[in-house]
Amino acid sequence: MDGSRLSADVTCGQPVRYVEFRQCCSAEFQQLHISKTCLLRIRSGRKTVQSVAGAETTVPRGEFVYLRQGETLRIGNIIGETGQYLSEGLIIDDAVIERFLRVHPNPPHARELRKGEMACGFRDAFSHVVASLRSPALPDRITTHRMQELLLWLQFHGVAHRIHSSDALKHRLRKLLEGDVAHPWKAPDVARALAMSEATLRRALSREGTSFSRVLRDVRVTFALSRIQTTQQPLAQIALECGFSSQSRLSEAFKTRFGITPGRLRAMPKPFARIA
Repeated sequence: MDGSRLSADVTCGQPVRYVEFRQCCSAEFQQLHISKTCLLRIRSGRKTVQSVAGAETTVPRGEFVYLRQGETLRIGNIIGETGQYLSEGLIIDDAVIERFLRVHPNPPHARELRKGEMACGFRDAFSHVVASLRSPALPDRITTHRMQELLLWLQFHGVAHRIHSSDALKHRLRKLLEGDVAHPWKAPDVARALAMSEATLRRALSREGTSFSRVLRDVRVTFALSRIQTTQQPLAQIALECGFSSQSRLSEAFKTRFGITPGRLRAMPKPFARIA
């Protein structure tokens, strides 16, 4: 595996996608919603993960971390000796996990394990899946078989797979908005799509402690965060893809939400000036 990233055009729409997450400075992201289950291997630096319940995990270089769809987490990415944070991983649709669980239900000892070491066979299974995704000519059945092997390795390590299910309106709303982040969403249109009146939409979201505009803004900046970390697209292009009218609007919303600017995440550290 040479570490090169697959383009968004290659991976878009696939039930399993390979990505790399890069940061050029350490940063922590509060209340980050996990929209897809993600298996990551840390290649440089380390990662911290804290659940809503307060359980905190540190994942060093070489270990894996498993983030489940629907979780809300505080995530920290800390740069390593290379001057950057780098992890590679697989983004997995719930449909893949659901099909797997029909054949391989979670064993009794499985639990909500978050991270662990990748044994030799586990690493090989991970690499085989990545190789499959890089080989368009490979039959889909081979890729499916390799993915099932990887999910089995996770179970052998004590990881319980699960399908995210929630009746909360804010989660249904997020799913709708994530389907087309750049769309100029308006509350009346969203209410019709969710088969309710606008007044009902706003009241129900208020009871859940949020609002239409807050969920929309969070979906957009979270999607922007992912694009900043996993692509080399210009920030102005990312802004438009995420529904912002300009790069400055994105930067403002991003700084308000995460306490750091998009450019700072990508900026390489300046070398120390030499002392004569």
